[in-house]
Parts: sequence; structure tokens; C-alpha cells
Amino acid sequence: MKKFEDNLAGDKRKWYEEYEKTEKPCKHSVSEVDVLRLKDEAKKYLDAETATFQLKQSRSHDSEIKWLRTALQRGTTSDKVAASIVLVQDSPKYNLGRLTSLVSQVRGSKHNQYGMVITSLKELFLADLLHPKFRLLKLEEQDLDKLNIGNESDSSSIVKTNGFRNRLLAHWYFEEQLRQQYECFVSNLSSVASDTVDTNREKAISAMTDLLIGNAEQEHKLLELLVNKIGDPQSKVASKAVFCINKLLYEHPNMKLVILREVEKLLFRKNVSQRTQYYAICLLAQFALDKNDDVIAVTLIEVYFAFFKACLKKGEPESRMMAAILMGVNRAYPFAKIDSKVLNEHIDAVYKVVHLGSFNVSLNALNLLYQVSTME
Repeated sequence: MKKFEDNLAGDKRKWYEEYEKTEKPCKHSVSEVDVLRLKDEAKKYLDAETATFQLKQSRSHDSEIKWLRTALQRGTTSDKVAASIVLVQDSPKYNLGRLTSLVSQVRGSKHNQYGMVITSLKELFLADLLHPKFRLLKLEEQDLDKLNIGNESDSSSIVKTNGFRNRLLAHWYFEEQLRQQYECFVSNLSSVASDTVDTNREKAISAMTDLLIGNAEQEHKLLELLVNKIGDPQSKVASKAVFCINKLLYEHPNMKLVILREVEKLLFRKNVSQRTQYYAICLLAQFALDKNDDVIAVTLIEVYFAFFKACLKKGEPESRMMAAILMGVNRAYPFAKIDSKVLNEHIDAVYKVVHLGSFNVSLNALNLLYQVSTME
């Protein structure tokens, strides 16, 4: 019971500091059938803890809690969202229902309310709910063998009593539910990113970028969604996606290869528009490379020349795509440990482009030829 009193008294510990966080999925001896039984058991324990906590809150004479209850009952939409956020911040484990409701509002809100709900939830997840270092685990990924109650002389077991076991089980169940709600939040952001209103799509793109920068949870899904928005039908929104990916690269330069692979998938996807390909090539050409990025530089050059050949086949030596490609090759070539023979098969075509292309295309082609001749 003391734990609930501590929460009401303003215990500022994060939920994941209550027990030592398991870093990676664990192997255990518990069968799939027993895992399902444990989940039902864990839900029952968490529901019981939540009911006890909510009962104490309902009897509390604290002025802040009274104000929050009033805001939830009679406040505006903004008041209700703000009150729910505060309650989840204070006691995430015992306000899982409120978090679920907030996440559902991302998809169900009116168009003009998306921004408020998305921003509030984004900050809540980053500041209070997601673990700063480790990813959230499903209950079956926890070390379930720890639930075996050990005797007093067994120092290897952390569980000494049924009460401790049940609280730990409830804690793990909460972690799984939190993971599920974050997945729902990301999925709902994906829906907003396809909204009919351009500004809402931009808000979703900004939120996904901030989540990627701030935490590794759902990293692959968020990156895939963000890169896909390069193909948005509106140039303004597509440009926003390119800007946000550059922002991500600035904050996390070690993600260059991961981002390159995702952009490469987009580039070679069937039925992708030429404008999307152009935006993607421009993004790649902006990669800030250093001496340790030789693998990335070689991969970039391979991608560029694949599109270089395609442009020539289409008879487009003057196109802006050609200019972007050659600019990209020029930027990547000094960092690529690549045999000049690889470039030699394209040299004749580059010479041809010098004579047929626009001024910018010809200039970039000459620059490339100069680099190749001086580095041989």
C-alpha cells in the first residue's frame, strides 16, 4: 500500500525505475500456453493495483487532483487533453486507459485538433514513457524464469514472495501495453501523414522526426514512414520530409547507411514518380560524408550511376535529375575507395553529357572528369 501513497505524495521516479529494466529479449523455459496464462494473470494484478490507486485518488482532497477531475468532466477539449497528460505523467501504470484514449484521439480528432494531441503525446512519450536507452519488451520477451519464487538461501532469484512476483508481473504487463500503445501512436501518425490537409501531413512528419531523433523505439517503422513522404503529391510536403530527414542526419550522423538503404528502396520501387526520384537523389546528394564513410560513398555512386544510365536512355542529358546525379557523384567520389575502372565504363557518357547538357550539367560533368583524372 505504501507504493500507492508514494505516488500520491509526488514520487517523481519514472515507471521503468521501479524495477531493473531488461535490456534485450530473454530466453526462458515458459511455454506459449503458460505465457498466455501469465498475461491474463498480469492483467488481473495491474487492474487491481489500478483500482486501488484510483480509489485513493477519488478520496483525495489535494487541490490539483480536484482541478484535474473538474477539467476532465467539464473542461474544453484542450483542458481534457492537458489533464489526461498530467495524470499519465504522474502515474503511467495506473492511467493506461487515459493513455489509450489519448492515442485514439490522434486518429479521431477533428482536423484542427490534430496538432495539439500529436504534440502533447509526442512530448509525453519522449519525456516520461519511453526508456532512454532500451526498447520496450513484450511480456514473453521478459526473463519469465525469474517469476519462480526462491527460498531465502537462493541468492539467484530476485522473487522472494508472492506479492513481489505479482507486482513484477503487473509491471511487465504494463510495459507490453505501453509498447502496444506506442505502436498505435505511430500507426495513427501514419494515417495523419496521409490526411487531406497539407498542414496536418506536415505536423505528422515533424512529429515522426522528433520521435526518431529522441528515441530508438519503433525506429525502422518511423524511418520507413518518413522516407515514404518524399513521394507526397504536394511538393511542399515532400520538401518538408527531405528537410526533416536532413535534420535527423544532423542529429544522428551514424544513421546515414540506414537512411540510404531506405531511400534506395524508395528509388527503385515500381511506379514511383520521377519527381519523387529527383527529391530522393537531391537528399542523397546532401549527405555530409567523411573519411570513415567509404562504404556509403561507394553505394551512393552506384545508385547515382544507375539513374545516370536511365536518364541517358530517356534522352534527358539536360534534365535537373542529371544535374543532381552528377553533383552527388562529385560529392561522394573523394570519399569512395573505388577503382577508377568502375568509372571508366561511364566516362564516355560523361564526355557526351559535357557537350549536350545545360550549363550546370556540363559544369558538374567537367568537375567529375577532373576529379577522376587527378586521382588516378
